[in-house]
Amino acid sequence: MNYTIEDFARDHNITSEENAHAVAQLRQDMRLYELREACAIGMALELGNRIVRYKYPHGEQ
Repeated sequence: MNYTIEDFARDHNITSEENAHAVAQLRQDMRLYELREACAIGMALELGNRIVRYKYPHGEQ
């Protein structure tokens, strides 16, 4: 016997509107998380580039 998401929602009196709202909120949270991670990676790459330019100002590596 399989216990489905629909079974869980029915057992906990969760409406389809509440479920849709929760899903939309989760997707928004995921987009914000991914954006923060992308910004952090970009900042780390820029910092690394600045360190290299400082250490080797004339391109001699």
